[in-house]
Formats: sequence, structure tokens, C-alpha cells
Amino acid sequence: VVAFDEPEELKKYPFLFMTGENQYKLDNPQKTSLREYILRGGFLFMDDCVVGNGGDFFYRSSYELLEEIFAKGSVKQIPLEHEVFHNVYDLGDTGLPFMQGQNHGARGVFIGDRLAVFLSSTDIHCGWCDSHGIEFGKQNYERAIQMGINIIMYAISH
Repeated sequence: VVAFDEPEELKKYPFLFMTGENQYKLDNPQKTSLREYILRGGFLFMDDCVVGNGGDFFYRSSYELLEEIFAKGSVKQIPLEHEVFHNVYDLGDTGLPFMQGQNHGARGVFIGDRLAVFLSSTDIHCGWCDSHGIEFGKQNYERAIQMGINIIMYAISH
């Protein structure tokens, strides 16, 4: 666990994963630190956690945060042709796996041509835990794992 108000600690990690169920806010120093982390080559994967029939509160907070620190309009749909859907596993025909929650599609922040933030609202990380396919089905489990591998491989190679 690393906090956004520890910029020196953030530098140690090229890939960060962030999830939550509720709304949240970062203070100005945390926003500055996160922005600098991303601009210096860090990668952030943000995935909403929706429990039961909860809302997409984390996703909305994340979207608003990214639009604030990178400018309005900076969160964009990631096209199915993008490398992140094809680099190890070809998920271009299906796109973002859906476990639960709201499906806003894969969105991200690009710094130049580099996808620097991957924002999901579909609980991909919950699919990683469902190895027997009980909760979301075997196919969804496999697609969630494949998407996670694609995201990580993209992040460490760019």
C-alpha cells in the first residue's frame, strides 16, 4: 500500500492498482503527486468495486479526479484497436470484461501516445478471484485474468 502523499515512495512503483467502493477525494498535494507520478512514466490501473447493487461511486470519483488533474476531456474511451486489448491476449472483439457494476467501457488518460491510466467500472479485479467460475462464470474469469495480464504487460513495456 502506497499513499499519494508520499511522492518519493511512489517512484519505487512503475505500476499502481487502485480500487474502492465509495466516493473519495484527494487533497491538492496528493493530486500533484499523482499527476507527477503519471507524467514521469508511472501507470495507474483504477477499477471500480461494486458490491451487491451499489453504484459506480469509485468510478465517478476517479473520472472526476482525472479530469481535474489532467484537464477536462482528458479521460477518453480506449478504442478496441488499442494495443492493450491485443498485446498478449486478443480481446479486441469483446473489449473490457464485465463482472458487475456499470459498464462505461474502458477509459483512460493518454500522455502523448502512451496510455498512462486505465479506468474500468466493471470489477475486473473481482473476476481474478473467481477461479472456479462460481460468481461470474469460467469464461468471465478467464477474460478478467487475460485483461489484467494485457494491462500489466502494456504498462511495463511502455
